[in-house]
Amino acid sequence: MGQMISELQIANELGVSRTPVREAFSRLEYKGLLITVPQSGTYVFDATPEEFQDLSQMRSCLEVQGLQQSLQNAQRELARDLSKICEKMDNARRNQDQSTYQVLDSLYHKSFIIHSGNKLLSEMYDPISLKISALINNNSIKGVFSEAAHQDHLEIRSLVSEQKFNQALDLVRAHLNRFGKRRVESLS
Repeated sequence: MGQMISELQIANELGVSRTPVREAFSRLEYKGLLITVPQSGTYVFDATPEEFQDLSQMRSCLEVQGLQQSLQNAQRELARDLSKICEKMDNARRNQDQSTYQVLDSLYHKSFIIHSGNKLLSEMYDPISLKISALINNNSIKGVFSEAAHQDHLEIRSLVSEQKFNQALDLVRAHLNRFGKRRVESLS
């Protein structure tokens, strides 16, 4: 995170011309994962504790809105997908496979957005979730494998399945709030 990267170096390492690397850089910059500083270079984004807090707050707003719409429009499909994801998460935990668990954690949360049926919500959510995933995968943020977070996922799944919508929304808010606070502390 924050490291300077070079189109030429990456092109040479991959054995390709600079054109596809330049296009990839452009896409990553559009998504906010790279930052170009004029007369300095291109850098992988990094987040201060304050920036991460802003990301977390925005993520929470979008996920809660997505969950509300999903519960109205596609509750059964959401419940089915959350159950499947939780089964896979349990398996990843048993196997101590943190990288698979992290992918499933992202998919679990994105399910709220997917089932909302709101394309604009998805367009707004994707760059934020990409940044959070990048921070987690870079080990800038620890503890995605926590027992408390996993128990929250299982309980949210149950509440959605049981059509206890207000309780599910409250738990998602609390879960994301705890996530944001712990991660801001780990970045400080």
